[in-house]
Amino acid sequence: MANRYSLSNDRGRSPLGAILKVIFQFIGIIIGILIAFQIQNWNSERDAMMSKVQHLQALQADAQENFKRIDDIEGNRERQVVLLEALIAAAANNVSDDTIRLAIDELLQQDFYSPTSSAYMNLIASGDLNITVPDSIRAILSNINQLQAKTLLMDAADANFIAEQLEPYLTKRQVIYLLELKTSNNRTDLTIANQQTGRIIKSLLQDRTFIDLIYLRMNRINETIEASTLILTQLERLTNELAFELARIEE
Repeated sequence: MANRYSLSNDRGRSPLGAILKVIFQFIGIIIGILIAFQIQNWNSERDAMMSKVQHLQALQADAQENFKRIDDIEGNRERQVVLLEALIAAAANNVSDDTIRLAIDELLQQDFYSPTSSAYMNLIASGDLNITVPDSIRAILSNINQLQAKTLLMDAADANFIAEQLEPYLTKRQVIYLLELKTSNNRTDLTIANQQTGRIIKSLLQDRTFIDLIYLRMNRINETIEASTLILTQLERLTNELAFELARIEE
């Protein structure tokens, strides 16, 4: 009777409870997996956003540094133009000896613009440029790169003009040594140079070829200033666009 009662009790137990238990366990596992995936996705999105912010901030820092460099160089170039204009005017008008000497000193000087582009190059190397940077900012970056390439070519052409035309002319006239004595540490040399500079320059200014060389050098500097001004405008646009994008991300 006891065995029969036991068997009868087992047969009477419904399997629904066990099935529900398995189902609930399965649902719990699925929910756990979904939560884990959600956390992983959230972490990935957070990391991607942090990486984007860092890239944009790096681009902004490069843009600000390049703006400062060009702005400083443009100040020097504008000063050169003023002095070279005075040197040309000295051929026909009275210009102070000090101004003429300063102008002669600037005649062979050149400021080179070397852009900072590490952030941009890192984005290209990582393949994140199209992912991280909005289309509008990429367009400005592309425009800046084209303008910078043009300016670098102009700098190289100006350097060639100095090396191939100005310096050979001054060497042929046997005056380049005296014009470069300002870099000497020997005070006697400097005194001699200052005494003879006025006479040398007056002689040079009687030569139309020398005037033409000054004029050509001045035009080259002016052209570079114009090209650099375009870069400054684009860098300012880039800085503003980056600031706007960073503010949008942080909202």
